[in-house]
Amino acid sequence: MAEGADPIEAIVGLARKMVLEAMDDGWSGPPYDPALLAQLRGIVLVRNEDIPDARMIPAGGRTPQTIEYNPHRPHARIRFSLAHELAHTLFPDHAERVRNRSARASAHDDRDVEFLCNMAAAEILMPAVSKSDIKSLPLTMDNILRVRDKYEASTEAAMIRLVDLSTRPVALFSASKTDDDADAPYAADYMTCPPDYSPPFDQRDVLSIPALSECTAVGYTSSWSGELPSADGTWKLECIGVSPHRGRIYPRVLAIVRQASPSAVRLPAISYRIGDATKPRGAGPVIIAHIANDKSPRWGRGFGYAVTAAFSGIRAEFTRWAGARPPLGKIHVYEAASRGPIVVTMVAQSGFGTSSRPRIRYAHLAACLEQLAEEAGRMGASVHMPRIGTGHAGGDWEVVSGLIHRYLIRRGIDVTVYDTPSMARPVPVQSLLEYA
Repeated sequence: MAEGADPIEAIVGLARKMVLEAMDDGWSGPPYDPALLAQLRGIVLVRNEDIPDARMIPAGGRTPQTIEYNPHRPHARIRFSLAHELAHTLFPDHAERVRNRSARASAHDDRDVEFLCNMAAAEILMPAVSKSDIKSLPLTMDNILRVRDKYEASTEAAMIRLVDLSTRPVALFSASKTDDDADAPYAADYMTCPPDYSPPFDQRDVLSIPALSECTAVGYTSSWSGELPSADGTWKLECIGVSPHRGRIYPRVLAIVRQASPSAVRLPAISYRIGDATKPRGAGPVIIAHIANDKSPRWGRGFGYAVTAAFSGIRAEFTRWAGARPPLGKIHVYEAASRGPIVVTMVAQSGFGTSSRPRIRYAHLAACLEQLAEEAGRMGASVHMPRIGTGHAGGDWEVVSGLIHRYLIRRGIDVTVYDTPSMARPVPVQSLLEYA
């Protein structure tokens, strides 16, 4: 599935592509409905009271594919199970075999697949959008449970998403007992954390943290603060018991762990300014990024018009590159002068003019942003833009900014977004109580 790449990035990328294509077709939330997503993908859902949660039925090349699910499970559990099974369809051999959660502690291959599907399920239930109502929340267990209930997601999905959106270095891990014995130690099943952040222990390390053994039932919570033998400093941990591995007695424990010091460095974020994005501020190489449509190389409205006014040669060069129909999901790079800014045009809008549906194409925007990140990284450039995709394209800035965070900010690229004085909007403000 990963074809030699990082498996987590690969599965999350495939899940994100599936989600963004569904958003282009009108899928929305919160809550985001995995049953509707399955319907959009031509998958039939069938009730089956004889199975524990849900399972994908191998189609053997036939259509439609089928997901069976137990309708008597809790509502949030059904939603997570459906999202989890949709994640299984992202594997190339999903039509050939049924994968079930293994009861064997040594079944690391099956555990790894289940972990990857859990990551993808979080992307489905809580898509990678930097929702202003959750991204600045202090990362506490109370807030995790509030977000879980709002999105009708599982505890695991909510924790994965909030750790991903956190502005502070923090890791999430799942741990389970090495044996069905009250005195058995815990070992980390999986761990996820932001890039370039080193958690205090490794996946599958044996852990002797008292708080883990206090989560003896689903929903039980605990916390701990202290020193760890594998890392310097004081660390803080909050954990909660969740459903055990199949065939096991004791619950798994999900935990967030971070340094207890309040002076921990914040992770990068988008910078917002009032000004003109065609005249970017800042030292060093700069890239101006904007969106164009796939029907016409002529930009007579919006920021595209401002770009052609500021850079007289860009329209002719873009037309030579694009021909009669610019290709969706591709970028055009224009260098105005040897020492001037680079202009990157991202073709991520379907058509132009009045439309009953937004013309932004989120999946193609994601592809463009990934190419933009490569260009910016190669040149060591910062990226400057208006609120792309939210004008005539009709996109949702929460979705767009989430993609910018995912493809640019998380790769260490500085991004500045400009509003004109007449269109200035409130800028997201980080809570002063975070990690107090």
